[in-house]
Amino acid sequence: MTIADEILDFTFSGDPADPIKRHLTGLYSFDHAFETAMGEFGMPIGTGYEVFGAKGIGKSTWCYSMATMLAMALQTNIHLADLEGFDAGHLKYILRYLKYSGNIRLTHQGTDEKILEKFADSFLRLGEFKQDNEDVPEYGIGVLDSIAAISPLAEKDGDFGGATYGRRAVLMGALSRLLLPTTHPRTTGSEKIYFLVNHWYPKVGGTKYEYQSPGGNVKNYLCGVQIHLKRSKKFTDGSYILNGTLHKNRYGFERREFQVFMKAGVGIHKGLTAIYDAADLGKIELGKSVKIGDESFGFMKTIRDNEWENDEFFQPFYDILKE
Repeated sequence: MTIADEILDFTFSGDPADPIKRHLTGLYSFDHAFETAMGEFGMPIGTGYEVFGAKGIGKSTWCYSMATMLAMALQTNIHLADLEGFDAGHLKYILRYLKYSGNIRLTHQGTDEKILEKFADSFLRLGEFKQDNEDVPEYGIGVLDSIAAISPLAEKDGDFGGATYGRRAVLMGALSRLLLPTTHPRTTGSEKIYFLVNHWYPKVGGTKYEYQSPGGNVKNYLCGVQIHLKRSKKFTDGSYILNGTLHKNRYGFERREFQVFMKAGVGIHKGLTAIYDAADLGKIELGKSVKIGDESFGFMKTIRDNEWENDEFFQPFYDILKE
């Protein structure tokens, strides 16, 4: 036995730790942004994702698309706590495009405290009643949109001189304490995923390069991953590309980057994302036309406009990313 073998000859005592579960979304650069030193990759399951960025860039659309894709793949349902008044019609287009057939519990009426309470209730209490009442759906995916829109009662009812500073962080702290156990297999046996949409504001009193996200630091205990999104390209049909950076990643390396193609009206598009990922890897030619070797697939604008619903068309790009 070598010295190295002796060093690696260890045992665990007590309760052994289970490896983090991961899910391959089919979005190449996103899945590989989570790659570990051991070569594992894929989206970690059983944690919160704080998704922040500038106003109006597509954070909500990205989160709703991801939530729908995950709910379908993991065979669970979605709870959406909507504090910002997202366009329900747009949400229906996303669900219809992805052929979602599950349940969505929408809470948006009443005080923000009540909405957050119902949000936590879906994951904490409804699961306990499932054995007695099989009609109660299982909620495994949550979207809170957004942290920045939370307006505590003390803030709404107070005056300009009221002591309301920090109340939003207090509410987020309470929510985090409730939800944190539900993302741990030790207490639930099935991990949950939460997307917490947030904004990205210039820091008061800071330099022009300093920014912060509302909700206090306590939300970091719930969110094992923090993703900063920004637009890098916009097209004439309203589609755009989102670039993401893992601002925090408890399950691998930080500052890893990815990109996602957002098709106007329907959200994340896997096929068009695959084309841009393959081009960045140098596996295809993306110029006036899209080529794999000597085979041309047409102009990118034509593909965006005419082939986006034809998933079979994109199969060669999925295949080349697997090589």
